Amino acid sequence: MLETKWWSSSTDPAKVSLTIKGLVVFAPALVMLGTVFGFTFDIDTLGQLINEVAVVGAGLVTIYGLLRKLGK
Repeated sequence: MLETKWWSSSTDPAKVSLTIKGLVVFAPALVMLGTVFGFTFDIDTLGQLINEVAVVGAGLVTIYGLLRKLGK
């Protein structure tokens, strides 16, 4: 069985997935849009933003897991 990597395309494992390609384009676009609307991104605020997104994501996954458990 052919082992696929997490970054591989689901249609052609030899290529990089569109999700990864989209993230590569999305991150600089997000920074650019932030500066247009008056947000400044330096290394400290970027680190804080990453931490906040990680906490919110972990919280949402936890809530989703609890709701699935309660629904059974």
